[in-house]
Amino acid sequence: MFKQTLKYLFIYLSITGVLIAFSINSYQSRVLSHLDSEKELVLNTYQSVVDSFEYQSEILYINRINRPEVINLFKNAKDADLETQAKIRNSLYHNLLDMYQTMNHFQLKQLHFHLPNNQSFLRFHRPEVFGDDLTGVRKTVEYVNRTHEKIEGFEEGRIYNGYRFVYPLFDGKDYLGSVETSVSIAIILKEMQKNLAFDNDFIIKRSVVENKVFKSEQKNYQTAQFNNEYFHEASIKPRNRELINQLMDEYLKEHTLDGNDFVALQKIKSKFYIIKGISISNAVTHEPVAYILSAREHEDLATLYQKLSLTILAILLFVGFALLVYRHIDNQKRALEVEKTIHNRIETISSLGSWQLDINTNQMQWSDELYHLLDCSSSDIFPTLELLMEFIHPKDRLMVKEVYQRAIQRGHDFSIEHRIVRSNGIIRTVRHTLSIEKDRDGLVCHVLGMLLDITELKMFESELEKARLSYETLLKNVPEIIYRAECNIERTVEYINDAVQENLGFTPKQFKYNQDKSLNRLIHKSDRLAYLKALENTLNHGVKLDIEYRMHNDKGDIIWVHENTQRILDENDSCHLDGIIQNRTQEKLAQENLQKIIDLQDNIVILTNGATMSFANNSFYEFFQYNDLNHFLLKHQCVCEFFLPNPKFFSLEKVPEGELWSNIISKLPLSQRKVLIKNPKTLQIHAFNVHTNPFDDLRNIIVLTDITNSIKELDELRYQSQHDPLTGLYNRNFIDHHFSLLSQGATAKGRQLALILFDIDHFKNVNDNFGHNCGDEVLKTLSKQVGERLRGSDVLIRWGGEEFIILSEVSHPEQATQLAETLREIIANIKYNCVESVTSSFGVTLTQKLETLTPTVERADQALYQAKEQGRNRVVSLFAHPEET
Repeated sequence: MFKQTLKYLFIYLSITGVLIAFSINSYQSRVLSHLDSEKELVLNTYQSVVDSFEYQSEILYINRINRPEVINLFKNAKDADLETQAKIRNSLYHNLLDMYQTMNHFQLKQLHFHLPNNQSFLRFHRPEVFGDDLTGVRKTVEYVNRTHEKIEGFEEGRIYNGYRFVYPLFDGKDYLGSVETSVSIAIILKEMQKNLAFDNDFIIKRSVVENKVFKSEQKNYQTAQFNNEYFHEASIKPRNRELINQLMDEYLKEHTLDGNDFVALQKIKSKFYIIKGISISNAVTHEPVAYILSAREHEDLATLYQKLSLTILAILLFVGFALLVYRHIDNQKRALEVEKTIHNRIETISSLGSWQLDINTNQMQWSDELYHLLDCSSSDIFPTLELLMEFIHPKDRLMVKEVYQRAIQRGHDFSIEHRIVRSNGIIRTVRHTLSIEKDRDGLVCHVLGMLLDITELKMFESELEKARLSYETLLKNVPEIIYRAECNIERTVEYINDAVQENLGFTPKQFKYNQDKSLNRLIHKSDRLAYLKALENTLNHGVKLDIEYRMHNDKGDIIWVHENTQRILDENDSCHLDGIIQNRTQEKLAQENLQKIIDLQDNIVILTNGATMSFANNSFYEFFQYNDLNHFLLKHQCVCEFFLPNPKFFSLEKVPEGELWSNIISKLPLSQRKVLIKNPKTLQIHAFNVHTNPFDDLRNIIVLTDITNSIKELDELRYQSQHDPLTGLYNRNFIDHHFSLLSQGATAKGRQLALILFDIDHFKNVNDNFGHNCGDEVLKTLSKQVGERLRGSDVLIRWGGEEFIILSEVSHPEQATQLAETLREIIANIKYNCVESVTSSFGVTLTQKLETLTPTVERADQALYQAKEQGRNRVVSLFAHPEET
């Protein structure tokens, strides 16, 4: 009895252990899938935000900082004495102050110049703090000054930390030092918050702050509650830091902050939360120095956990109940099944141990097979009923004697299973059958006995029963629906496990032979046609059915399922369908929630292998005017089909034949990862920055950030940098950058480029006598009148103050002189509101072959000087240096 109890306990623990382990593994797989998706979402959002700020920084560097006027101011700083450096610092500060003040519009917070020896030269955020050595403190500055190459990344500074963009500055080949802009972590978190439904926080190593930040500035940091080796930045105040602290407390009970990204699931008061950490490393040393922490409640995982708990409880109860039922199986049914098996075996076995007993004479005969079965010889023993009883196992002997007596008394045949002990001591199990013969008077006269060795059969049946029970139990308790059906389009069900009731609410009996319910009829009407087509392919061609679709349960609710079904042919060529249907509703809900989070992003997010898209967020559908992905795929395959050709932007024209555009663009520098797309609704052309991240072996996540406004701002900056704000004419910066091109263009046409320099006579008197407003009116009116008299190919430039330059292509020198004379007369006749008229003096020259701007202007200036010496209001031409004439 004790062994039997241990046997059932072992079976119970084995089966429940397997099923519970399967359920837990399934739960953990789904949890890991959720966590990986959340982690990728946060990482991609962070990278997209950082990339957008890098683009803004490069706009400022290219168009405002790395310009001749700034380079000319900064180039002498490295070798100057302290007094000269102070003057340069003041000039540089005032030259770029307007730009620095507008950097808030780009959310960039710092502008910092450094000398080649790593000395701080000018901090726009703290101009009074300069001259400190940044060696050993600012590795990014050291790197750029050492390699003369740009670098970007996170770094703590003397005053602020931030994501820094540090650029080298050159005057020709002469290295001058470096300049940086940066974006604060607080701004990065704010931008991430716009796109993600998370609480975000930032922590940085205490040692980094204490070793680098001025002590007077360390008040801007607070010790992290959950780990005193880290600081919070005081300016960063998440909506629910208390929650993040609590989640980190729980996480750090079993883990450490080892510098790697992490994501974890935490349970607090029956609620489930996801806490994620993005490791932030130093841009140069790549040493982990900080973390961005993100946290949010995850209701889907709470539901998943509740389902796991109910599944485990159901397994424990059901397996226990099944074993109890098994112990009370109907003995009669088992006996009949076993007897049928024995009779089948007897028909194939020719050697049976048998005996005969004459009741009247008490004489007994044993067959040779019986002697062999008992492991004895006819020469050694005399067969008797008493001797035969001696070979029966002692524990079974009384039972056999009682059966024998009942057979004699009742005159009925009997069959019984019992054990025998052979002469060699080996115990075997036999089927002992008694056949009764009666005489004419109805009295028992002969008894025939047959003993069949069924030891191996009993062992086989025992193992078979165990396997059958385990298999049936597993089929009943796995969460997936498992079925076998006939090979027809109706899927006539032959078997279906109990999971159908858990998932669909109907009993297995209701599906048996499709008498009450049919799996096909429960398929959602929108998915039924596609399913039947796939099933028909499986039936006709043996193709494995692998499909996701919707079904209705007993309450009419929609559940998402994924089915794998195969057509099976046995040795008789008979066919059936074996299928597994997995409930994917929870995963679908989780995907929908993740979709909602992604849809909150303003950026366009897609998933593509470079040829075909497999996912897109709401921003994509809103921009391109499609209902969903299927609607889009009816006409197109990928977003790349909308890229407009443009030399300054990426398009399919730049993709080599046989290559995928997503692979090509991911290898380009950030500044070249831009595309143009026309909005189908407004027909306006938008510019997008493209960010790529690998999703799996074949697909990439593509994030398209609309930078149209930034491009417009860039164009505005370019316009401002090359135009005079008062008159709207080109300015000195324009001629500095375009003079060589204009000169080469004239030469290519067989002409010369004339440079006409003129100014307004006695203009100081206008300002002094009539005021600066009057002076401005004169400048604007004169510019307008002169500009209207010039050809479309001529260029009018405000050189500075009341000085102007005209660049004009001419066929001979006299043409330039005549143009100047015409303009002089026009200017003398212009009427103004505040002053009657003004005159002007002109100096005219021609650009010599391969001549730069400086000598050309100097020659025109000499001619202008002569015009003034000769009494003003006149034109003087000088077509070569005096010593050359």
